[in-house]
Amino acid sequence: MNYQPPGVDFSALCRLQNLKRLDLSDNFLDDGSIPTCLFENHSVLESLDISHNNIGGSPGFFSGICKLRNLQVLNLQDNLIQGGLDPCLGGMTSLVSLDLSFNHFEGTISSYIFSNLTLLETLRLSDNKFDGLLLFASFANLSNLEAIDLTNNEFEVDTETPSWVPSFQLLSLDLRNTRLNQNYGHVIPTFISKQHKLKSLSLSYNALQGSVPSWLLYNNTLLMLSLRSNRLYGGIPASSQIQASSLLMLDVSDNCLGSILLTNVLESFPDLFYLNLSNNALEGTLPSSFDNLLKLEVLDLSHNFLQGKLPPALRQNHTSLAHLVLSNNNFHREVMPRFSNMSNLAYLHLQNDGFIGVLPAAMFNLPVLKVRDISGNNLSGNVPDYFPLFPHLAILILARNQFHGIIPVSLCQMQKLHILDMSANSLSGDLPSCLGNITTWMKESQVLLPAFMWLSPSYTNYRVKVPLTTKGNALSYEGIPLSQMTTLDLSMNHFTNEIPSQLGELAALHSLNLSHNVLSGHIPESFMNLK
Repeated sequence: MNYQPPGVDFSALCRLQNLKRLDLSDNFLDDGSIPTCLFENHSVLESLDISHNNIGGSPGFFSGICKLRNLQVLNLQDNLIQGGLDPCLGGMTSLVSLDLSFNHFEGTISSYIFSNLTLLETLRLSDNKFDGLLLFASFANLSNLEAIDLTNNEFEVDTETPSWVPSFQLLSLDLRNTRLNQNYGHVIPTFISKQHKLKSLSLSYNALQGSVPSWLLYNNTLLMLSLRSNRLYGGIPASSQIQASSLLMLDVSDNCLGSILLTNVLESFPDLFYLNLSNNALEGTLPSSFDNLLKLEVLDLSHNFLQGKLPPALRQNHTSLAHLVLSNNNFHREVMPRFSNMSNLAYLHLQNDGFIGVLPAAMFNLPVLKVRDISGNNLSGNVPDYFPLFPHLAILILARNQFHGIIPVSLCQMQKLHILDMSANSLSGDLPSCLGNITTWMKESQVLLPAFMWLSPSYTNYRVKVPLTTKGNALSYEGIPLSQMTTLDLSMNHFTNEIPSQLGELAALHSLNLSHNVLSGHIPESFMNLK
């Protein structure tokens, strides 16, 4: 049922005495929409899904649900439920799956609420306002547990005290932003080393300290691991048993690894789809062992101190790589590399890297390139005229370099161009009037959101971020705002003569910046058409 027409009376459901599964998700139901007889007359109900509604959890709501003694699945995700957990939930011993995520629950969680739910396999309490101290030991005897998600609450999760031994083997564990072991040395939970079926683990945003344990990276079953935004140090450890990691996704970004990427370490991750080591003070040159990561689709090494030449695997003949983010590194005095024969490369971010020289005279076989950002380097020479050869290019940022000469008229052929930023260069001559012919700037259109996202094997989205500078203010855009942004920035150059009246027909532009040039004449009347 996807919509509740005005005046619908759900009391008719109470006559369905043998009802075992009821799904009322994705409607506009509030507390008054659920008849009390639904709880009293359905002792055989096994699954109840009221997710994505407007349930507020009024007095009597949970006491009614707790009467459903045979209930195995309860999904209340994404409602407006406030207050603390009703203790009666502890008596629902038939529960196998409990999802209370994305509500407004608050208060501390009594450990005995879950102690009797011995059949429980899935527990999701994420994105609420629970506070106080949650002892992981309270789950110790729930031998059937397979998935726990406690993300984004206000409590502190303690996995170390008191001493306990888990009876369960988890498949998925998400403890993002839970003030994990805050008063116990900010350590990575030690019980995880005894989890031999774990496939997905996130401990991000917890200020965890210490080195990355090798037993975590080289777990035989782990496929997805996120340690993002902690205080881990000591680099990526090598395997102590000379064994390959099974990881498909590894995110250790925003930490303090501060080391050199060793060749033998990268060789231990042959199945990686996704690797994010950005913002870690990594040093040295990139090893040629990237040749071994044949399945790699997303690589983010931005905001480090990397230097030297890019290995061939990252600039040519790599058919899997779709996102390459190397911005804000120290490739000073290195000539801008040529990228070729990368049939899946869609997003290329090389801004603020210190590359020198001119753009390569040719780039070929990049058939799906959507974003190229090479701003903030020391590139010179003319802007090449081969960019129209990339039919899907939507964002081209050449700002803050030393390009000179004129804007090639060939750029006007790029009908899918949403963002063109050539500001802060030494370009001169006339502004091409044919820029007024670019379709996406003339009428409202939208780059579909998936065009700026990457879908992981676990259906986790990696969003493309693009920094845009307007009047000296740099902001990063991603997701829907990025997909809808249209910008033409030719400011801080040496353009002369009059502003073409055709630019006034670009009614779909969100930002037009022609400041700090030597333009003359009048502002065209057509600029009244700009929104």
